[in-house]
Amino acid sequence: GLGQFLCARDQRCINASLRCDGIYDCQSMEDEQNCAGIVPTYCRADQFRCGSTCIPMAWRCDGHRDCADGSDEPSTCGARNCSSDEFRCQTSGTCIPKIWVCDSDGECLV
Repeated sequence: GLGQFLCARDQRCINASLRCDGIYDCQSMEDEQNCAGIVPTYCRADQFRCGSTCIPMAWRCDGHRDCADGSDEPSTCGARNCSSDEFRCQTSGTCIPKIWVCDSDGECLV
């Protein structure tokens, strides 16, 4: 119907506002596919607007840059304590998983 998105593989409809909101609402995940150029009209209370999409609020100030523009990691976040399975980068102060240390990807350089 109008204002609905068909989860074809699931054979059910969801509200169109849930399409391309950064959260999988169809079991087949098709509501988050082919989203280029589709901007969600709003983000839910448990989400943060990240450019043209919404990300879980838990990702804000978590030490990992999820938004291309870094808006989920503003300087007002302050330093957070790294967990026991994380390593604090000296240059940026961000926490990365310990398994990423010395993997030659250079995560601490960003």
